[in-house]
Amino acid sequence: MPLFKKIIPILITLMISLYAVNPLFKSGFFPMHDDTQPSRVFVMADALKQGQFPVRWVDHLGYGYGYPLFNFYAPLPYYVGAVGVLLGLNVIVATKLMFVIGALLSAVTMYLLGCKLWGKIGGLITSLAYVMLPYHAVQIYVRGAVGEYWAYGLLPLVFYGLLELNETPQFGIIVGSLAFAAVILSHNITGLILFGLLGTWLTFLLVSILLKHETFSKFSNTFKMIICGIAIAAFFWLPALKEANFTKVNFLTQGSNNYKLHFVYLDQLWDSPWGFAGSASGRNDGMSFKLGKLHVITAGIAISLILVRKIKNKFNLFLYWSGLALLVSVFMMLTWSDFIWQLHPLFAFIQYPWRFLTFSGILMTLFIGGLTQIMRDFNKSIKIIFAVLMIMVFLGFNGKYFQPELHDLKTDADYTSESNLRWKISKISDEYLPQDFPIPQTKKETAQEKIQIPDGIILESDDISPQRVSLKFKANLAGKIRFSIAYFPGWNIVLDGNKVLPEIQEGLITLSVPQGNHQMTVLFENTPVRTISNLITILAIIFELVMISNRFIKFKSAL
Repeated sequence: MPLFKKIIPILITLMISLYAVNPLFKSGFFPMHDDTQPSRVFVMADALKQGQFPVRWVDHLGYGYGYPLFNFYAPLPYYVGAVGVLLGLNVIVATKLMFVIGALLSAVTMYLLGCKLWGKIGGLITSLAYVMLPYHAVQIYVRGAVGEYWAYGLLPLVFYGLLELNETPQFGIIVGSLAFAAVILSHNITGLILFGLLGTWLTFLLVSILLKHETFSKFSNTFKMIICGIAIAAFFWLPALKEANFTKVNFLTQGSNNYKLHFVYLDQLWDSPWGFAGSASGRNDGMSFKLGKLHVITAGIAISLILVRKIKNKFNLFLYWSGLALLVSVFMMLTWSDFIWQLHPLFAFIQYPWRFLTFSGILMTLFIGGLTQIMRDFNKSIKIIFAVLMIMVFLGFNGKYFQPELHDLKTDADYTSESNLRWKISKISDEYLPQDFPIPQTKKETAQEKIQIPDGIILESDDISPQRVSLKFKANLAGKIRFSIAYFPGWNIVLDGNKVLPEIQEGLITLSVPQGNHQMTVLFENTPVRTISNLITILAIIFELVMISNRFIKFKSAL
């Protein structure tokens, strides 16, 4: 019974937040800016089915020539979606499930954070405010930014880990590091911004230590949490960082993606027209960047009450930092911050300053639960009535945003047919193709056959998968075999037991073979940086498991 009472607020939060994802339970799918999600789930499932793990290279996409999508594009949500496909769900249903899980994550994790700060009712209010933030609706139904709102759903758990360091350091390190790793693996840009934000928290702690308000152990535990999180996600971010120069990734910062075109005006954070188009220069935006009047007003009242009434909270230092970080995140969206954006070239890959809305959102809404502090001496019934009123107000004001522009009666074939994958879907996202690979300009230039064998060579058998092509053939005449595979570091060729260097022609793997009987394998393998990064992740997971085991033993002993 006590356990049931503890989970009642979480169940209430989940039931209410289902309202935000209700449109996902309708048939068909809906258009969005990144209309590739079912296709990415499909190619992830296909790669897993063929035994590739961690998945880096995908077939079908890249105009049919394949490319290292998940070597650079954060993979965590797609692993979850792919599991649905492997369990027998159709691709669109599995993709919707991925969407729902990502959205509901924010409800549970923000409840835990809000509960830690303000108690159960405060946690319930904070969670609802977080789920119903207008930008959350933009991520789901306008942009279709799955990775971004998975990170949005995991961020509260990172902050929860920071708070746990006060009471149970080892548990705080476990929760915080796993959550930080999950953020990086969901959306690397959000992970990059979070890394900088955590750096300011460490600075905040150092100042507090110098002023003798904090002990050094809190700083060291926070540092351990950050390092563990980075190490767990190393298999992804390290190769992505080191091998990016082999791709066309620089296109991500050019033209319409230049961050200078996407600063936000201050009044747009208060209110801006709702729309389903994109971000543009100046005020010509077709999408909204509002934090929301209701959120701004309630958070402002809560912060004022906390400051004026000097409400004592054992996490006051965290709240002071959150207030300062909120101001910084808002500032980073405005043109006034341009001098900071110019400090490091890596900042340009954030692309859109309004991505700081994610951080403004969490830092603002975590204060909203503080409204319950004005009723801390009231009886429980009044607090519950207040929570119900807040729920009705947030649903009434912001519920209308959680709808797609329209529903399409699309089927899996729209996202998984060879024709659509090789042309329509590939055109949406081709920035991770190899740097010297010529981009097809017409559908006829997409890959047709995986292997092109000249006259005089007789193919006896073949075995083809996304990361491996094995051939047995007889060459009556010397000739050149060409593969419809875009070359990227890691592709190796073994001919008759000997590793040979491929010949790269127009970005594709080719090889001259002499007369005779041959066996050839073209295999996508780990480069040294991928091997090292995988090892770092394995060691970090072992370390994490040891900490979890020690924590479990202590918990069992306490019982």
